[in-house]
Amino acid sequence: MGATGVAGGECRSIGRPREAARPPARRPRTGLVLGAGGVVGAAWMTGALHAVQQRLDVAVGDVDVIVGTSAGSVLAAALRCGVTLDEMTALQRGDAVPVLREAGVLDLDEGPLPPRPRLRAGSPRLMLTTLRAPRTIHPGVGVSAWLPRGRGRHEALHTTVAALDTEVAARRDPAWTPGSWADGRTWIVAVDYDTGRRVMFGREGAPRVPLADAVVASCSIPGWYEPAVIDGHHYVDGGVRSSTSLRSLARAGLDRCTCSRRWPACSPTGRPGPPSGWSAGCGGGSPAHCSARPWCCGPPASGSRCSPPARRTWPPWAST
Repeated sequence: MGATGVAGGECRSIGRPREAARPPARRPRTGLVLGAGGVVGAAWMTGALHAVQQRLDVAVGDVDVIVGTSAGSVLAAALRCGVTLDEMTALQRGDAVPVLREAGVLDLDEGPLPPRPRLRAGSPRLMLTTLRAPRTIHPGVGVSAWLPRGRGRHEALHTTVAALDTEVAARRDPAWTPGSWADGRTWIVAVDYDTGRRVMFGREGAPRVPLADAVVASCSIPGWYEPAVIDGHHYVDGGVRSSTSLRSLARAGLDRCTCSRRWPACSPTGRPGPPSGWSAGCGGGSPAHCSARPWCCGPPASGSRCSPPARRTWPPWAST
């Protein structure tokens, strides 16, 4: 209808514009860091994961990124292959888990101690690098090069993780194939014993290796176990570089991150611990939910927060 006194005018309805439909809320991207700690650490983290699960809206094995170092790499592999927390707890207690036994999962009891090491240097090439350019090598990695060459072999561990990857995971996910684990969501941390650089198997750009080889590399403690040889490179326990490698998640696009390790790395007051990362041991050992920024630590209830460090450009090994 034409508007009065206005040639060719039109009437338009006046009112509130229709609100645009809000996009569905995005689920927070979650990371899980499982650190080193040996047999005791694995048992401790297995129990802690039950508490972590209570705070997650997805199964703990389905979080967006899992980082595993040394003992934590074994737990990370089990979670990604579909092993439940109850099954992991039963194994820690020594109870029979028929489904896993039938798949070939073994008891990881290889004796009280590995054989005595050989009377030869662990990594002569890395020793030379630490002498020529000591500031380019992380101190812990540099020291490990001078340890004697270990003789222990993770045969039972390799068999168990291979069974998880080829049997357990395939039974619970028909689409699973060996190599499915390396989809960028599971990072297994080791150290190149020739160059001293940290390697995260499963991360984009890392060498593609079988899951069992990656876990054995992450658990090969210098001085006790033989370095894992993969494509001509020697790898040792990722814990010699960092017990958690928590800093590696700072740019992973995560909204929250839970880090679990046997020994606390920062106090409940929020004072920073070692530069290699912070632990969920803050506040009496309860799992801490931290932001993806590596300088945040402590359980949310404690209100503890560490100050963000300046951009690290020195020493040179800080970025390796």
